[in-house]
Amino acid sequence: MSSGAGVVGAVAGGVLAGVPALLSAWWSRQSQREQTQAQHVLMAGQPQSAHLLQVMEPQRRVYGDFIGV
Repeated sequence: MSSGAGVVGAVAGGVLAGVPALLSAWWSRQSQREQTQAQHVLMAGQPQSAHLLQVMEPQRRVYGDFIGV
């Protein structure tokens, strides 16, 4: 009878150790996916930001000359 309890204990221990490991792996994968998506959004916005800086530069220069007068 004690060997049956040992088997049940080993199975229960395996399940109790395996479930958190699987949940942790899933959580890590989701976090990595979200981080990758956020990086893509940032990278997509960089060319637009560079373009806006180029467009605003002449206006900034003219305003600076105006204020300096």
